[in-house]
Amino acid sequence: LLELGCHVIMVFDGRPLPAKKNTNEERRQRRFDNVKAGELLLSEGKINEALGKFKRATSITSDIVESTISYFRNHAKVDVIVSPYESDAQLTFLVKEGFADIVITEDSDLIVFGCEKIAFKWNCESGDCMIYEKSQLPQCFSGTMRTQFDFTKFRRICILSGCDYLQLLPRIPSYLNMPKLRVTKEFIDDFIRAENTFIYQVVFDPRQRCQRPLTKYLCCQKDSYLENNENDFASDEQFLSKDYSYAGEVISSKLAVRLALGNQVWNTLKIQLSDMFTCFDNRSIHIELLKVESV
Repeated sequence: LLELGCHVIMVFDGRPLPAKKNTNEERRQRRFDNVKAGELLLSEGKINEALGKFKRATSITSDIVESTISYFRNHAKVDVIVSPYESDAQLTFLVKEGFADIVITEDSDLIVFGCEKIAFKWNCESGDCMIYEKSQLPQCFSGTMRTQFDFTKFRRICILSGCDYLQLLPRIPSYLNMPKLRVTKEFIDDFIRAENTFIYQVVFDPRQRCQRPLTKYLCCQKDSYLENNENDFASDEQFLSKDYSYAGEVISSKLAVRLALGNQVWNTLKIQLSDMFTCFDNRSIHIELLKVESV
């Protein structure tokens, strides 16, 4: 991409998302189990089988992320953002707000987040890929789903088909056509939280140097996300985000910038990454984030 003259924005996951706590714990347990199984197979001389287990136990450490960020920050045409929580929401926001033209990923969750344009299965040598465009999504269906396409209904179908934010009832996808299906109030509440996580997950706005929800909170009466008080302490969104804490909470602008740059917000003992992030807003005005030394 750089050889072709493209400007690349690399986006990394940030803090663990509360709504994904159960999923993360399950994955952590699976990695642990795979390590134990791999060690057992290795002791039995079954090297190939052991390697397969060890591969399933692979995880990306913070040191790997930090070294990657430090390396690519030296490239003139590469920007790096660490999202407040999950990169899916952040990538969706960057395309939605015109910071990026397209997302290259293998994660189909971006479709459910409402990302406008995605490149799947991209081959870096040939350039071949599968392009997804949200505007063309209705063409993938037939009948009423095509002629009266409703993205909200589509998102809910995807959630019920299985997502990281909802613990599904056993075999519920096969029950979706059952008109007399009854579920508990607890499941309905969990479903609402899962959907809200796709809608209101907290992201970082590099133009305004603050965190905000991917979609404006329904109860927010302001026309702008920028109206922090003179002490840069807390906006209305920061307070309102507590109602959607499972989708992430908005923190102060100073902390938000430090996190977006790749610094560990609550660890001031580590070397702090200086602010080299630059971008263009929709009016093509060049802006730079202020360097944040400490809080």
